[in-house]
Amino acid sequence: MAINYKQKHLFQTEPWGQLQQALGKKIVSRQGPGWSYQALIGPSPGKIGRYVKAVYLPYGPTFDRPESLKMALEDVYQLALTQKADQIIVEPYNIGSDYQIEPTMGDYTQVKDRQPTLTLISDLSKPWEEVLLGMSKTNRYQWKYVERDQLDFKITTNPDELEDFFKMMTETSKRTGAVFYGSNYYKTIVEVLAPLGLAGVAYGFHNGKKLVGSLFVDDKHASRRYYMYAGSYDSMRSIKYPLNAALVTFLQKDAQDKGLVSFDYFGVAPSDAPADHKWYGLSKFKRSLGGSDFATLGTWVREINKPKMALVKLAQKMVRLV
Repeated sequence: MAINYKQKHLFQTEPWGQLQQALGKKIVSRQGPGWSYQALIGPSPGKIGRYVKAVYLPYGPTFDRPESLKMALEDVYQLALTQKADQIIVEPYNIGSDYQIEPTMGDYTQVKDRQPTLTLISDLSKPWEEVLLGMSKTNRYQWKYVERDQLDFKITTNPDELEDFFKMMTETSKRTGAVFYGSNYYKTIVEVLAPLGLAGVAYGFHNGKKLVGSLFVDDKHASRRYYMYAGSYDSMRSIKYPLNAALVTFLQKDAQDKGLVSFDYFGVAPSDAPADHKWYGLSKFKRSLGGSDFATLGTWVREINKPKMALVKLAQKMVRLV
């Protein structure tokens, strides 16, 4: 089975919608000729977001041609009117031939990305030795000697075995300044998706000590694994082996063994990004593990209640000045 880069994104799948409902979100799903979408209905993110009702399509609508995108956007607009929404936020996801979408977007304006526009995808349809050749020499060497270096890995799908992962994410957040979700979010992912065989947390050990963890989600329809969230204990920095890289390699091998044909790193900076880019270090790490860039079409907004949105923007400016 060969890799197909252009498939519906995980965030537009039914299992992900079930997860969002479990998290208390309102979901509306629609489809038509060559298009489909799954929309979140509720407050817009940000400090003033609770005052704004948005129809948000993360990595959606999915479409295969310009006419399909046009129909999908019209349907979203009608949904927004029905829901009395103040704005629509879309992230068009093209699974057909490439073309410039600007002429189709009409009253939409492209804004700062809500989800990563550029990601990195590894092709796992190749023999494992070829997958390894796409990694850095250091990572290939480390994988060859994981047993010698007393590195080991375990996947858990039990929500009651996530306490270490929560602590790892907390320590990583304090160490790097990155903002992560609360423990309930990660636990709910496992509670909802693991029984479907679609999620788990992989732990990495050195000499029997649990030091790193990564939460992954699988999309069986697209035959793709998503590397979603990762953290580590501060003590991992004291060992000389790149256990975090070995854990990602393990996740790729495990995905391939389970019949998946691609591995999505869920967001990277451009390959020519400057060293002060906020994702520079993380992206350098991800790129050392192989993969090819895959770009999506960004975030677009259409304001429905324009007077209200003008007031909200003014309030946002005032908040930033405080």
